[in-house]
Amino acid sequence: MVKNNPDVLIIELEIYKENHNKDFYYQTRALDRSDDFKSLNELTRATRFIYLNKTCFNGLYRVNSKGCFNTPIGSYKNPNVADKEVILNASEALQDANIVNQSFHKTTDNTKTNDFIYFDPPYYPLTKTASFTSYNESIFLDEKQKKLFKIYKTLANLQCKVTQSNSDTDFINSLYKEYETHATAMANRNINSDTNKRQKVKELIIRNYKNNNNRM
Repeated sequence: MVKNNPDVLIIELEIYKENHNKDFYYQTRALDRSDDFKSLNELTRATRFIYLNKTCFNGLYRVNSKGCFNTPIGSYKNPNVADKEVILNASEALQDANIVNQSFHKTTDNTKTNDFIYFDPPYYPLTKTASFTSYNESIFLDEKQKKLFKIYKTLANLQCKVTQSNSDTDFINSLYKEYETHATAMANRNINSDTNKRQKVKELIIRNYKNNNNRM
């Protein structure tokens, strides 16, 4: 919708913004609990998604075990629900893009030598009690990280340029040890109810090629 129909999307978002309050938020959030949710038109689904992102707690996308969005409402006086400039710029940038929703396993289906691939998987937890890998119904832990590594290696062997960001943990470092282009970045972590505990943490940028300009 952002790519193909930004103008109608902006108009619809303005309507949602005018109706925004606690009751409207939870009514909108509850739409994915209904049996006919997938039959809703693309405009309604896209508007709902952006509206919830702009008005939920910290912009956090999280679902329960049934795949239903369950982030509570955020405390915003005037949320920027209909960001016209951003939507129109994004639409322009996406005009030559082919957007698909599929498993990472299919990444190798349409790739060729010198293609650039960036993976941004659910990060491996820094501690055993970390829960940020379970913000959806599919937990992305050891086995799925290993499957992703196999895809990464396959693409590298095809001479694609592959980059991945992940957490700086012993498990991830060990898994990608044959790739010597690891670089450590400091990433902001804003998802914490205690603002004093929102801080920068180490993050890995994993490449199978040399970064000539030495920039992250």
